[in-house]
Order: sequence, then C-alpha cells, then structure tokens
Amino acid sequence: MKRILCLLIMSVMLVACDAANGLKDMLNKQQKAQNLVKEKYGWDAQVGFEIYNGDLSQVTLVFSADDVRDQSVAHLESIAREVVSATFESAPQAMYIQIASTADNKS
Repeated sequence: MKRILCLLIMSVMLVACDAANGLKDMLNKQQKAQNLVKEKYGWDAQVGFEIYNGDLSQVTLVFSADDVRDQSVAHLESIAREVVSATFESAPQAMYIQIASTADNKS
C-alpha cells in the first residue's frame, strides 16, 4: 500500500514539475520575443501566443501606434516573421499584428 501511495505521489509531482517547466518555457519565449523587438528596433512590444495540442497555432505582436506610426504594414510583417522565427521552433498557423493606440485625454 505504501508503495502504491509513493508511486502515486511521485507521478503527481512529475506531472506538476512538467507543467511548471512548460509554463516557464512559455514565459521565456514571450520575454525573448519582446527583448528582440526592443533591442533591434527600440520598441516596447507585447507578444502573445497560443499552443494547441502541442502545435503553435498563433502569435500576436502588439505595437504602440506611437512607435510604428511611420512603418509600412510590409515592414511590420517582416519584423513579426523575424521575431517568430528567432523565438519559436515551428511556424505558427497565423500571425497577428496589432497596433494599439492610447486615448488622447486632452480636454
């Protein structure tokens, strides 16, 4: 009985450890992508991604409108491709580029 209980506890610990490592890896990839944009272009970008059944399904890059106002869509797309290929082992099914603008609160 002790042996079964011990095996059960070890199994749970192994699964929990694997989940923690997976989360840590995801956060590292997000940070790596954001740092790449900051170092190369000087922009603060937000990066999000979704993995579905082990496959990279989508990556979203969010840029500030103030940073990319004068950039073409084609240039932003090439930056997104560069960041994705440098960060992830596989290509996503979709890449999204968002441009976020803050509301101007001047009265």
